[in-house]
Amino acid sequence: MAMSLHQFGELAGCDYTTVSRLLSGERAPSTRLLNRICVAFGLDSGEALRVLAKDQERTDGKSPAFAAYLREKVIEANGGPGHAGRPPAQGESPEQRIAV
Repeated sequence: MAMSLHQFGELAGCDYTTVSRLLSGERAPSTRLLNRICVAFGLDSGEALRVLAKDQERTDGKSPAFAAYLREKVIEANGGPGHAGRPPAQGESPEQRIAV
């Protein structure tokens, strides 16, 4: 089943808009958020930190390497992206989600 930004956010303890910015490379996670993501999705924290360190050498504040890492290790590993454009409708079942 596809994973939505909302599901990712719920598991990692952050808002879906933060997830969107992380996955687009627009921002890097704080140390606390990085730890929650690693715990929630069973990621190797050392590996995640090494990837994030590559982005910290950039001067524009973007994190494309970490974004690619998250897409591969979390989103693709969990069925690809789900419907990311809106919060889940009240009473909507996972089966009713349309993968994009």
